[in-house]
Amino acid sequence: MLKRLRKALLYFLLGVFTGILISRKPEALALKVNMSLLKREMLKQWGEERANSVIAAFREYYEELPEDDVEMKGVMKYHLEIARQGLALYRALSDELGRGEDPVEVTHQLMWDIYMKKPSQVMGSVMANARDPFDGFAQGLVWTNAHVFPEPYWRRTYVDMEDGVGMDYTGCFYYDYFKSKGVPELTRAYCEMDIRQAECFPPQIEFVRKKTLPTGYDKCDFRYYKRR
Repeated sequence: MLKRLRKALLYFLLGVFTGILISRKPEALALKVNMSLLKREMLKQWGEERANSVIAAFREYYEELPEDDVEMKGVMKYHLEIARQGLALYRALSDELGRGEDPVEVTHQLMWDIYMKKPSQVMGSVMANARDPFDGFAQGLVWTNAHVFPEPYWRRTYVDMEDGVGMDYTGCFYYDYFKSKGVPELTRAYCEMDIRQAECFPPQIEFVRKKTLPTGYDKCDFRYYKRR
């Protein structure tokens, strides 16, 4: 158990370090690192020819994106970079995928594998070893929202709940960004990260969301319930 906890902590620290590094270092270097990770995942699934074709298209679409990040600072530079790379990847996949393959879903899967999977697993492992996983999660949620998903880029109100903690989001940076680029449907690739992440949580935490902005509702209703 101690060995697993140490390994989980190592992955967590690496994830935090990578996030800080990407938010501070030149975008060109971040792009190079993430392109390498993307290519590695695509090689596993598709082989060299198709992976190279998607990566080439991805790079071309990325370079065509306008430099609209002048005012972004701190963690928002990270979010913008993740959004820009997701948009370029989605456009490349829309060109390259065959009939019956959903570019939003494939974008989601690739982005999950390289950005979110390990940090989410680490988070789940750390919470599972806490005395009260739900209370620890609930206490950290307010800090996380304020510092990782800051206003005004995200707009939310907290909902009083006896059996958990809830939030209604009426504004989302990713939805606003993709809508401004004419591809609001791509937001789903990012919305589903919340579901995948919650699946990594210990069983004491249940996540429920029935409404989202990109599906036509006026809010995203996040509800985290404490299981007895």
